[in-house]
Amino acid sequence: MKPATRQSARLSAVLGGLALLGLLLAGLDGRWLRPAVVHYLAQHSHRQVQIDELHLGLDAQWQPMVTLRGLRIANAPWAGPRPLIVAREARFTFDRASLFGPSRTITQMALVDADIDLQRQADGLRNWRLTRPDDRGPARMRVLRLQAERSRLTLQHHGLGLVLQASSTAAPASSPGAQQVAFEGEYRGARFQGRALGGPVLSMVDTGEFFPLQGEVQAGGTQLAFDGRIADLLQLAALDGRVQVQGRSLADLQAYTPHAAWPASRPYRFEGRLGKRGLTWTADDAQLLLGRSELAGRARYTRADDHTRGARTTLQATVHSRRLQLADVPAAGPAASAPGATPRGATRVLPQAALPLQGLARLDGVLDLTVDELQGRGLPATRAVQAHATLERGLLAVTLQQAELAGGRVAGRLALDTRAATPQVQLALQGQQLQLAALWPPLRHREGVDWPALQGEVQLAGSGASVAAWAASASGRIHLSLQGGSLSQALEARLGLNAGGMLRAVFKGGRAVPIRCGALSLALDQGQGRTRTLVLDTERTRLDGQGSLHLGDETWALVLTPEPHGAALTLPGSVLAQGNLRGMRYSLAERMPVTQAERSACDRSD
Repeated sequence: MKPATRQSARLSAVLGGLALLGLLLAGLDGRWLRPAVVHYLAQHSHRQVQIDELHLGLDAQWQPMVTLRGLRIANAPWAGPRPLIVAREARFTFDRASLFGPSRTITQMALVDADIDLQRQADGLRNWRLTRPDDRGPARMRVLRLQAERSRLTLQHHGLGLVLQASSTAAPASSPGAQQVAFEGEYRGARFQGRALGGPVLSMVDTGEFFPLQGEVQAGGTQLAFDGRIADLLQLAALDGRVQVQGRSLADLQAYTPHAAWPASRPYRFEGRLGKRGLTWTADDAQLLLGRSELAGRARYTRADDHTRGARTTLQATVHSRRLQLADVPAAGPAASAPGATPRGATRVLPQAALPLQGLARLDGVLDLTVDELQGRGLPATRAVQAHATLERGLLAVTLQQAELAGGRVAGRLALDTRAATPQVQLALQGQQLQLAALWPPLRHREGVDWPALQGEVQLAGSGASVAAWAASASGRIHLSLQGGSLSQALEARLGLNAGGMLRAVFKGGRAVPIRCGALSLALDQGQGRTRTLVLDTERTRLDGQGSLHLGDETWALVLTPEPHGAALTLPGSVLAQGNLRGMRYSLAERMPVTQAERSACDRSD
């Protein structure tokens, strides 16, 4: 036989077989086949099986279809006395190609007036396996679509800790859905309940077909509402709709999403349009109220494909906040102290909790953030914050484009490298017209001072798992200068140890003494700082000094040696000022010599 002739014969045989199958299915009376099916199922499952009617046929796409009426199947002996299924009618449409393979595919299953009890043990034993009741292996049958009319389902999945009870009824004529489902249950010890309106047919797996869904769920103190459409319910392959979630704390979500790390938080409310396609989630027109903070924007998150080598999880977000309180921002996990941190209860300013940096190595992202008003305990008034952050393979770069801080402006850049065993940090900041009294609260209580504006720059590099640890290892330089301002005559006289000036201020009062210049230049090495320049010059007195800063314990000390401009009755000695990042005190000390570099500091341009 020639090749063309053989191919024609094969095609004719296939077409003939399909035609014969169609005729058999269309004409075969189920009364002849029903007893054999009942006997087969009862013998292999060791259960009672009842089928009042059995019909075979083909659907519009020539797919085999089985209709059972008066169906009743007893439960597995270990699953209890309630039947596995009781249904007035059950219809199963099969993918004909799967009938000759190791697993079967039901393209659509329809249930009418059904009551189903499904149970699965932690070891994989399932009560719905009839021909192989002891098989704990992978599934041998898939249901792509489900249509349930006036039916009830009970599911107990001991491996997941899930107990679910759901019942479907016809939706009211005025509702957008065709089916109304009420459900309740328990997941990992947490109770939930809710209701939903859906389309007549629900896609379950591997179809990519959307169906409308509207519903709400309440679980403890958490409430969720959804209005949109979903594809493949069991896989959640895709969704698109408006979402509202609110609750007492984000930590309450932990029970329902055990693979995610949800921190404890203040009460929250989220609303926005949520979308999912494959591994990508999107949030548009999103608004989040967290405590007293308000955030809005959009985000795009794509989880790395486990089957693609070198794939990375990515996050892109644009966020605007009218008001952001740092106290509302939750930690990513339980607070843990970094090695060498001061025990809890010690009065420190710099945070000592270890930063949650473990997940940065697996995430790449871009964030644009604007904040109208930033608030925090001990933080000066901060407004109009604009920042841009990028994260790539464990290297985080944050650019502070601008911020209004303490009446002035600040900008800078932070680089955080988490690729090393100990995170490496580099910081560069520039500030202009910063008001000292707003920047450092202890100065607010000093009367008789019009505090000058501060400007300067900070260049530091260090390492550590927390802000406090990084500061304790920081090396670099700090250069600050003062502009404007004045001191009361009494305070200027005390700082200058001017006995005559102090007496005149007591008996005659006095005018404010302008500050002509001030400068501080500090070099740091492993958290230990020494002044290279320290000077404060008024029209009457010049104070030169030396100082030290210890970021490890947040302490500092300054020795200021006064020298009057012109003749004046001054006390021999220097002024010693010392304290920590929360406060200060000063006293009289032995006079310190002044170097020529310190004398000329206010005259130098750097």
